Amino acid sequence: MSSLHNLTKTLSSAEKGYINKSIAGTKYADLFNIIAPMQEYDEALVKKKWAAAGNSLKDFAVLKLRLYDKVLEALWQYGKSKGSYREQAMHTVKLANVLYKRNLLSEALDLIADVKPLMTELEHWDILVGILLMEEDCVLAKTDAKNKQEIVRQYHIALCNITEKLALRYRYDSLRKELLILEQENVVARSETAIALAEAIMQNPLMRALPENHDFRTFIIFHTIRRIYYQLTGNFEESFLEQQLIFEAFKKRPIWLKYQDWYFMQITLNYINTCEKTENYVAWEEAISYLTTFEKGIAALPALWLRGQLFSTQIYCCVVQKKWVQFNELIISYNDFYDNNHKKLEQVKIADANCAVSIGLIEQGKGDAALPYIGRVIDLPDTNAVIQYKIIARMLRLTIYSEPAKLKFLEKECDNTVNYLKKFNHRDYSVEFTVIDAIRRLTNKTANPPEIWKKLHADLKKLQNNPLANVGFHYFEYLDWVERKILNN
Repeated sequence: MSSLHNLTKTLSSAEKGYINKSIAGTKYADLFNIIAPMQEYDEALVKKKWAAAGNSLKDFAVLKLRLYDKVLEALWQYGKSKGSYREQAMHTVKLANVLYKRNLLSEALDLIADVKPLMTELEHWDILVGILLMEEDCVLAKTDAKNKQEIVRQYHIALCNITEKLALRYRYDSLRKELLILEQENVVARSETAIALAEAIMQNPLMRALPENHDFRTFIIFHTIRRIYYQLTGNFEESFLEQQLIFEAFKKRPIWLKYQDWYFMQITLNYINTCEKTENYVAWEEAISYLTTFEKGIAALPALWLRGQLFSTQIYCCVVQKKWVQFNELIISYNDFYDNNHKKLEQVKIADANCAVSIGLIEQGKGDAALPYIGRVIDLPDTNAVIQYKIIARMLRLTIYSEPAKLKFLEKECDNTVNYLKKFNHRDYSVEFTVIDAIRRLTNKTANPPEIWKKLHADLKKLQNNPLANVGFHYFEYLDWVERKILNN
C-alpha cells in the first residue's frame, strides 16, 4: 500500500495535467508518471521501471515522500485557482504572513483588507479568527509602545465576540450531526430507540430558543435540527414548516452568495423533498422553478451530486404531476449527464435518479423501456445507502414481469427477489413478501388474475394499519398499482 498511490487514484485528468506541468522536467515527473497509471500499487514494479529508466534507487524512498508533498502542494494551488471564497481567503492569509515576516506590514494589511469584509459577510468565523490575529500582529508592529495596550484590548474584544459565535455554532452543529446520524441509520424504520435519542437531543437547553447573538448559519442549523427531528418522528407537516422557514431565509441572501454557496442548493433540494412528502405540490413546483434559475451556477459547481439530485427531483415532480412531455425531455438530458459522469457520481444519486425514471416509464406503460434503468440500480454494490433503492428496483421489475407477455420471467425473478430480501434485516419486509407471494400465483396455469389482485388489495389494506409493516408503502404506491390492476389499467 502507498499513500502516494492512493492519492493519485483520486485525481481527475485535469488535476493530473496540472501536477505534471508543475513538476515538468524533474525526476518527480518521471516517478509520478510511473505510479499514477497503476490500478494496484506494486512497489517492486515501480522500482524496476525507475531503475530501467537509468535512475538510482539509493534515494528512492526520500524521492517518493517528496513527490507526495509536491502533489499535495500542486493540488492546493489547483484548488486555489478554482476554489471557493473561503479557500482563497485562507491562501491570502498565508501570503499576508509571508509579507509580515519580511516586515512588509502595509502590503500585508492591504491583502487582509481584501478578504476580511467578505469572510465577515459569509460568516466564516474560523477564517476570520486567523485574519484578525494576522491583522493584529501587523498593526502592533506598526504602533508605538504607548498605544499597543489599547490595540490588544480592541482585538481581544473582537476575537472574543467571534469565538463566542463560533462556539455557539459548533454546539448546535454537534446536535445536528447527532440527529443526522440517527436519521441515516433509521431512514427506513423509525425505531423507538432512535426517537428516544432524538427526543433527548431536543431537550437540550440550546433547543429552547436561539440566543440573541446568533448568526445566519446558526439560525439555519437550529431550524435544520428541528426539521430533522420532525422528519425522523414522522411529523412531516412540522418538518415542512421548518424547511420552508429555512428556504425563505436563504432566498433573501444576495444573489452572488447563492451562486457561491452550494449549501443553498442543498437547502432548496431538502425543501423540495419535504414538499413531496407533505404533497404540497404548489410549493414544490415553485421551489423547483426557483432552483432551476440557478442551473448555470449548479453546472459550474464541482459537486456533481448536486446536479444529479436536481435531475432526480425534477423527474419525480414530472411523474407525480404526470407531465410526460417534460419528463421525456428530461430523460434525454439525464442520459447525456449519466453517460458523461456516472463513474464520478455517488451511487445513491445514480440509484435515486434511475428509480425515478423507471417509475415514470412504468406509469406510462413503457415497462420494457424502464428495464435498462432498473438494471443500472440493481447492478450497484450493496451499500447501506443504496439497498432500499435496489429493493425498489427489484420490485419495479416484478411489476413489469407480472404482465401477461412477461410471465415466463416471473418465477425466477420472484425467487431472486425473495433471496435478496432475506439478506437484510433493515426493516419489516411484509409488504414486499405479500406482493411477491401474490404475483407468483400468476404463473399457475389455473390462476385467476382478478381474484389474485383483489385478495392482494385486501392483504395490503391490513398491512397498511400495521405500524411496523406499513413502512413498505413509503417506497412504492403498491395499493395504487393493485387498484389499477383490478381496473385492468
